[in-house]
Formats: sequence, structure tokens, C-alpha cells
Amino acid sequence: KVEDYESVQAALAALNAGGTITFPKNVYTEDIVLDKDMTLVNAGGARFAGKVIIQDAAVTMNRPTFWENATFTVEGTKPLTISDGYVNKGAKVNINTSGDVSIATTNFWNEGNETNSALTLGEKSGKVYLNKNVFHNSQSNGVVNIKGGSEVKLHTNSFVAMKSAENPFVISNSIAKLDV
Repeated sequence: KVEDYESVQAALAALNAGGTITFPKNVYTEDIVLDKDMTLVNAGGARFAGKVIIQDAAVTMNRPTFWENATFTVEGTKPLTISDGYVNKGAKVNINTSGDVSIATTNFWNEGNETNSALTLGEKSGKVYLNKNVFHNSQSNGVVNIKGGSEVKLHTNSFVAMKSAENPFVISNSIAKLDV
């Protein structure tokens, strides 16, 4: 448990590769690096408000919440799975892993544009699957910026209260296979 350690990073360092760590209700402003395979579980009310960086680790996140001005970055070659997440206005998710990426039933509340999107999938991205996500309240184009991916599947995503957004997705023409 995170609360058994003096810092989040210390709790992550003590976790065995492939283990599960649970975050209790709190606002976590500490910048953290995840560098081994693991599962993170939000026990309810846990919010990440600092930088969260995944460096070449297979990570599954259940109910992650990225709060205002949080930055979530994924780099490397391993897969990422996010389910039941929440990305609040001002938070940014940048994924650039050649491993498969699955993001499902996650709410993105943000104001994206072509250079500062709520969700950016980098040029190194492997297979990307976005399923049953909800994108809210974008005031300009590019709430989701897909720069690459060997295969991208966009299924049953919703766009709510998009205001002036004419094009919520900015998609590179370099994607080998796009399934909408």
C-alpha cells in the first residue's frame, strides 16, 4: 500500500515486478517514474497531479485520475492498458510506446488543439485501441492527436459538448490501418 511508505516513489520501488499497488484517496503531487511491469489501482478518490512517467514497463491502470496540470507520459516498447480513467481539464496524456495501447471507458475533459491535445499518440505507437471513451468540452480542434500507430481502432467513442470543435481528432496520414 502506498500509505505504508514515505513517498509514492518509495512504494513503487518496493513493489515486485508484475505486482499490484493500490492508491487510497489523496491528491498525489509527487512526480513518479514507473520503470517495471505493474498494475495500479485507484481505490477511490486518488488523483495524480504531478508528472507520471512510464519508462519501458507494461502497466495496467484501473481507474486512474489525472488532475489539473498533471502530465502522463509513456515511452518505450511495452503495452499500456487504461480502464475507467479520468483526465481532467488541463491534464495531458502523451503516449509514445511501440507496445499495444488500450484505453477504454475513460473520460477526457479538456480543451485540445493541434499542439496541445488532451491525448497524444506519438509516432512510435504500435496498435492503439480507443473504446467507449468520452471526450468532453473541447473548444478547438485536436482533442485527440494521433501522430502514428501501426493500427488504430476507434470504436464507440463519444464527443459531448464539443462547442466550436470542428475536428476533434487530428490523425496523421502515416497510420498503416485505421478502423473507425
